[in-house]
This record gives sequence, structure tokens and C-alpha cells, in this order.
Amino acid sequence: MPAQLRITRSSSAGLHAVCDDVDLLDRHAELAALIRRHLPAVGASLLAMPRRVGDSGDIEWYSDLAGQPVRLDDLGADEQARARALLADRVAAVRALADRLPAGELPAAWLRAAVSFPDDSRVYVIGGQPVITFWGHADRRTAAAAPGTVVATSAGVPWKRGLLGLLALAALALVAWYAWQAGVPVIDGPVTATQYCAQEKIVAPPTVIVYDNSGSMAYPLNMPAAELNAINDLYHNNRLAHEQRQQVQAGFNQLAQLFGAGQRGDDTRFPALELWVRDNYPDKVTQYGPQRMAVARPLVTQLVGDIAADVALGMVAFSDCDTIAAQYAHAGGDRGPLRDLVAGLMPQGGTPIAASLRRAADMLDGTREQQPGLIILITDGVEQCGADPCAVAREIKQHKPWLAAHVVKLGPETSSACVAETLGGRVYQPDSAEDLAHAVAEARITAPFELACAR
Repeated sequence: MPAQLRITRSSSAGLHAVCDDVDLLDRHAELAALIRRHLPAVGASLLAMPRRVGDSGDIEWYSDLAGQPVRLDDLGADEQARARALLADRVAAVRALADRLPAGELPAAWLRAAVSFPDDSRVYVIGGQPVITFWGHADRRTAAAAPGTVVATSAGVPWKRGLLGLLALAALALVAWYAWQAGVPVIDGPVTATQYCAQEKIVAPPTVIVYDNSGSMAYPLNMPAAELNAINDLYHNNRLAHEQRQQVQAGFNQLAQLFGAGQRGDDTRFPALELWVRDNYPDKVTQYGPQRMAVARPLVTQLVGDIAADVALGMVAFSDCDTIAAQYAHAGGDRGPLRDLVAGLMPQGGTPIAASLRRAADMLDGTREQQPGLIILITDGVEQCGADPCAVAREIKQHKPWLAAHVVKLGPETSSACVAETLGGRVYQPDSAEDLAHAVAEARITAPFELACAR
């Protein structure tokens, strides 16, 4: 989304560029793109977009954030403390990125220099997000700052400047202590990325899809629980009777072989639940909608393709308490194994939601704002393997506060809703194939943190 919000117009008089070998302001687009490739998109908004005004030395500054720009110094004490803590966190994230910048990227020195700025009067806050104007510059009246540092220009004698610095550090420490005590950061949400970013431009965070492959996924989308349970019992009773007949016939065949008699019997396997329901209860499929698996499988396959190739993507699929399959594709990696995993699934077994949720969380970071993660849990059942999904969600929230989860529920069961409520996501309960498609698509572009937006 192009920068549209005008922040201010100010003069460069009295300032000098920190970086001598290049005009960093001319490199804004490259620097922002670099930050966006490696950090959440909101990190790139830290550097306001400059537009020079002729030869006057004035520069107009713009942002792609939405809201009213307010100078940092003009905020109230609480808002100012939060903004300063966020500013310090964003600057530290960019400096850390410079330290681990892959070969072939822009010079690391440019990144470090870009997060230098003369003083707090050059910092604005828009919608709670800090934005720096005259980044990459320092005041001519002070010694040039080392790249990546903030230059203070508070008037007064040195001991007063030191005292102000100590007070600022104390404020930051207080905010950090409060966040630690609270256990989780305060995140507004969930927010759909389309509120500030065109859908085709959305870049999801590292994502893991948790896919229910339990037996109940063979049933129609809106079948009442009582009918589902009755048909499910009938299927398992018929399957058991079939297997028992095969065992008896195998015994007769062994005796017939001893006496040279011919063998007989049915050695075919009992059909999988998905096929059995479809063939024996076509009226139910008509009455209550298509089978859950028949709708969910192609949508999940499509989701694998819709999430950009440069986004890390994982898949966890369970089909019984001790049968949990997992695949992970790093950014730019081959998505083929994920699609193969989905294509080979046939509904069977129980529902280990808690164990699958923990497996998904292990595949994501989510420990800090710069490394968020998103889980999309698609399930139709209740935990059947002796664990507590709600407790697992609370455990994940404690250790990975920037990991969110949405729950797409297929069926009337509501016990998994606590996963989304705890991890700051949404609960979707579609009652048609069209609603399910919309829910899966929206879950991809919604999170309680700001998703990246490609330029």
C-alpha cells in the first residue's frame, strides 16, 4: 500500500547524514523492503518515507500507517512510555537484523545507520506505532553517533542529560517489568489484514495448519450429533462383524488346505468410513450437506497454494491418538510433501487436538513480535485422547505470546473454541461449503498482530 499519510514537513538545517558513502533517504524503498522481508511489515513503518521539496532543504515525511500523527514528546506519560518501549524494541530488531544479514543483501552498515536519529522531536506516533523522521541523521552540534544509536540533544548541563537518560531507562524497565508480570503482551485484535492491505498483497506469518483427519470427518457437514453417533456405531459394528467373519473363514480355509479342499471366502477389506457413509447414506449427504472431508480437503490443498511461497508453512494432520503426521516447508521450500500429505488422508481414528496443537506450536517461534506465528486448526470433534486443549493453549500463550490460533469448527462441538479465545484468534463455525471456504480464506489473513503487506 503506498504511503499516503503526510506526517510533517521539516528542514534539514543543522543536521548531517550519519552514513557518508550513500544518501540513505534515497534508499528508503530498498531499506523498507529489506526490513519487510525479514521482520513483520510494521517494522518497515518505523522509517518514514521522505520526499524532498525542491532545493529548499525541506523534506515532507509520509507513512502508510492509519491515524493521526502525534509527536512523541506530546503524548501523555503512559502512552509515551509504551511508545518509547516499542521504539527501542523496533530499533533493536533492526540492529539485530543487521548483525545476521544474509550475504547478497544491502550493506549492514546502512541498516545500523538508518535507525540513528537526532532526538525525540523527530519521532512521531501513529496509531500507537513509532515513526522516525530524519532517520539516518544526527545533529551537527553533537558528536556523530555510532551507527544504530540514538543521539540525545537535551539542553542543560551534562549531569542533567545523564539524569534524563536514567529516567528514560527506568521508564523502559518499568514497562518491561509490567509486561513480564502480565505474562503476555497487550495485542489488539484479531485484525483482518485487508483493513490496511490489499488481499493479494498480504504476506502471512509462518503458519501451521492443524488438520482433523479423525473418523467423524467422513460425515456430512451439518449432521446432528445424535444421528452421527448412531451411524458411527453402526459402521464400527458392521466392520467388526466383517472382520470376525474373515477370521472364521480363514480358519476354515486352513483346514480345507490340509485336506486338499478348495478355499473360499471374502478377503476384501471393509470400506473406509468416508466411502461407506457416502455409499450407504447418500440421502444424508443430500440432507445435511457434503461430507466434511470432501469439502475440507480441497480447501486445505488450495490454502497451501494461496499462502505465498516465501512464507514458512507447516502441516499437522492427525488420524488417531498416536498417529500424528507433520510436514514443514521453510520459506521458499517445496510444498509438494504438504499437498501429498493432504491428498493421502482418509478419515479414521480418534481426535488428539491437544497433542497436535503442541506439535504445531513447536514448529513456530512466536516468542517475540519480530517472530510471530499463526495456527489454523480445522476440526470437527472433541478431544478424545485424554488431554486438555485449553490447558495446552494456556501453556503456549505463556511461552509464546506472539503465537495466535484460529479454530474452524465443522460440526456442533464447541470445546475447542477455548484454543482461539486463549491465543487471541477467532472461532469460525461454517454451516455450508461456501461458508467454510470463506472461513479458511479469512483465517489466513487475520491475526491479533499486524500481518506483513507486500509492496
